[in-house]
This record gives sequence, C-alpha cells and structure tokens, in this order.
Amino acid sequence: MEDIQMEEDARVFEFAEFCTIRDEHWVQFKEILQRIQEGTLEEIIDHFHELFYLAQKLIWYRNHKQRKLKGFLELKDFIINETGQEESFVEVMHFIAARALDVKDMFPEDKVRILSKNQQACENYTSVQISCAIAHGFFCLIPGQDKFLDLPFPMNFNMWHEDKSKLGLEKLKFYYNYFNSQCSMPEDERYISFERKFISELDYDNLENDVWSNSDTTLTSVFFDEKGRIEEDEGSLMVDFANKFIGGGCMNHGCVQEEILFLIYPELLMALILCPKMEKNEAIMIKGPKRYSNYTGYGFSTEYTGPFDDKQPLDSDSRIERVFTAIDAIYFGSTQHEYAQFGKKSILRELNKALIGFTKFSGEEDDDKMVLSTGNWGCGAFNGNCELKFLIQWIAASFHGRNMKYFTFGDEKCEFLGQIVKACKGKSIKEIYELLLGHSAYLKAHSKTKSWKPKKDLISKFITKIYYRRAF
Repeated sequence: MEDIQMEEDARVFEFAEFCTIRDEHWVQFKEILQRIQEGTLEEIIDHFHELFYLAQKLIWYRNHKQRKLKGFLELKDFIINETGQEESFVEVMHFIAARALDVKDMFPEDKVRILSKNQQACENYTSVQISCAIAHGFFCLIPGQDKFLDLPFPMNFNMWHEDKSKLGLEKLKFYYNYFNSQCSMPEDERYISFERKFISELDYDNLENDVWSNSDTTLTSVFFDEKGRIEEDEGSLMVDFANKFIGGGCMNHGCVQEEILFLIYPELLMALILCPKMEKNEAIMIKGPKRYSNYTGYGFSTEYTGPFDDKQPLDSDSRIERVFTAIDAIYFGSTQHEYAQFGKKSILRELNKALIGFTKFSGEEDDDKMVLSTGNWGCGAFNGNCELKFLIQWIAASFHGRNMKYFTFGDEKCEFLGQIVKACKGKSIKEIYELLLGHSAYLKAHSKTKSWKPKKDLISKFITKIYYRRAF
C-alpha cells in the first residue's frame, strides 16, 4: 500500500452555537460591553463584574453570590503596579470589549460549523474572527454545547478570573499579551486552518496487513535534541501531545506540553469550539497560528516572560508557515495498566494514530517533505514507555517519508534511544513491527513468573539481543 487516503465521504454538517445569546439577552450584554469600551479604569472594573455575573445567570444558569473577581483584579494590579501601564490596561480592555462587540459581523449566524467526528473536513478562520471569539471567552460569554457534539470544555476564562492562584494569573498574562499585541500593533488579516483527519473503520482495521506487517519501506533518519523545544523547530510538522479533547486542561490548571502551546499560540483556542473529541482513527491538524509569547518553566512553574516577535512568513493563502498535528495517546497511568502498552492491541492503536497524524495537510504538495518534530508522546502523566513511543513514532514517520527530530528534554529515560537508532539503521517498517510483536510475546511469557519485573530499558536490550546477538 503506497499511501493512505484520508476519507472525504459525503458529509453531514453539524454546528456549534458559538454565540447562543438570545436577542433580549444580547441587548443587555452589548450595553455593558459598550460601557467597558468607553469606561475609566474604575468603571471597567465595575462593569466587568456586572457582565461576569449576568453571563453566569443568563448563559450558565448559575446564581453565584457576587464577589470580587480575584484573578482579574490581580491581573489589573500586575499590569498597573509592576509595569506602570494603567493607560495601556484601559486601552487593552477597551480593545477586548470592541472585539467582542464585533461578534454579529464576525459570526452573523451566531454559530460555527464544527469538524464532526468521522468526517474529513477543513475550516478556515481569519485572525480577526478568532480574536473576536477569544474576546468572548475572556468575558465568559461562550455557552455550553449540546452533549452529543462531544466538544471540549468551553473557552471561557471564568476559572482564572475568579481564582486567585499563581498559575491562573500567569495564564491571564499570556492572553493579555495576545490582546495587547493586537491593540498596539494592528496587523493584516491572516487565516488559520483547522483540519480533521480520519480514515474509515475498514481501512483502519486493515492497516496491520496493508502497512505494518508488509511494508518494506526503510526507516528514515533521526536527529536528537536534548535541550530544544518542539515549537522552536520552525519549518517542521510539530506534534501536539494532545488530549482526546483537544486543548486538554488549557482552560483550567493544566499546563504541560499541549496547554503551553495553547498559551503561546492563542489562536489554537478556536479548536475548542470546532473540534469534538478525537476517536482512535482521527487526528487534528492546524496550520497558521501565530506565536505571541515567550515562557519559562513547565507545569505549575510555567511563567509568562514577555512578547514573542513571530517572523515566520505567510504562504500563498495568507497563513503563517507553521503546522501542528494533534494526536492523543492511550492512558497507562495505573501500575496494573502500565505494561498493557506493550501488547499488540495497544501498539497497533498508537501506530495507527501516529500514521493518521503524520500525514500531510490537505492541499500541501511539499508538506510530506517536512521533518517531524516530536518527543516523548504520552510519556508523562499517561505513563507511556519512552523507547516504545519512540519506535512507534519513528516507523509511522518513516511510512510518510518524514525524517524525525526527537526532543528528549534531557529525560534520562531516553538515554538508550541512540543505541536503538544504531541497531535499527537500515531496517524496514515490517522488521521493526515484527520486533515489537516479538518483544510483546517475550513480556507475556515472562510475566507469568511472579518474581520477574520488567525494566524501563527492556526494549533497547531486546533490540541489542536480536540485532547484535548479544547475551540478554
């Protein structure tokens, strides 16, 4: 099988009511937004609280007791006291309110067409439309959706506005910088494309025979980077270690690889409105998001460190030359499930997911020549084995003819990956797949011995034995 065709069958379009604000309610919201747009600092604070609690009542049907929005007030204090930019804060708040007021022009039908499950589709939005959507999220005006749509958590900032926490304040700083950048340096309108990749259940079930068991394709080249970051490898296909609900914990206190991407590339947030949960035979690709911020740290230590000057060129469709592919891994968090990942069923699921995600963006003739930039996919809280996930991604990238740049982040669990590359150089996809199945059988046989405990570097040792015929 020379290529995997992504499905483009007859589609049934579904819509998310992006701005489910009945006319009589929108009149009230509009009046308050207009007062924020024209208000002094004190008036902005008062009207913001008024708007927030009206939205809670009319959109979220919650009757919270009104209290100070500690997170929002901390952001205000930081901008004014730490930077001395009271006038700038007022201007940015005026700008966000103005953007939110543009909603009827940006989204005249008050809804957006979502990228439904099991359908190949692509949606394009302008940078101004997405800014308008995020402005609504800032003011917590985005409604919940029907459960059958299976969409991620709504893109509202209410948790950070209400909660006084260090990470919440840092997240607000990232998005404040996003709006501040647009306010201070207006830019030409760009486009951002969101695409759902999918293959049919029939093709999915045949991938083992069509690809993994029979492909003579030779493994591509691998390059390692111990200190860099995936998002810094411009010109490559960059992997988002995604949750099945894209964005993961980006709207709460999550702040690992995917959530950090959503902080420094705010336009990715539009995916929360467009993209239902990914199934096993799906991936999501996004082309054109602009980077606005720098950061340091990871997890709860993540901090905003200033604006980023994004100089990536635009393509012929006015999109920034930058592509992310979002693929979700299986969760192997509990001890009893940790070694299930070495079973054939789990290996096939992850191989197939990577194969779907590593394809080219629709309409991009040279996209399959891009290097794949990735790392320890699903190896953090999801407890994936680094050596196994490395091999899975390598052979999936090889099927598409992509060389792979692998970011180890200095993780000691990756110390034997170079040894694996040397042992597997010149091997074919089917040879490595057979090796993984052989390793799976080896584990299954030895797991019956109660005293036997597998080691983290078991795959590299197994490969050494098979290819170098050394004692195991």
